[in-house]
Amino acid sequence: LMNQPIDWFSLGLGAMISTVLFVFGLFYFRRCERRFADII
Repeated sequence: LMNQPIDWFSLGLGAMISTVLFVFGLFYFRRCERRFADII
C-alpha cells in the first residue's frame, strides 16, 4: 500500500459491490420492516 499507485479497478469493484449490497439490503429492510415492527 505504501508508495504504490492506487489500484482503481479493485477500488471501483469494491465500491460497486458495496453499493449493490446496500441497495438490496435497503429494499429488503423496507419490505420486512412492517413484519418485525408488529412483532416488537
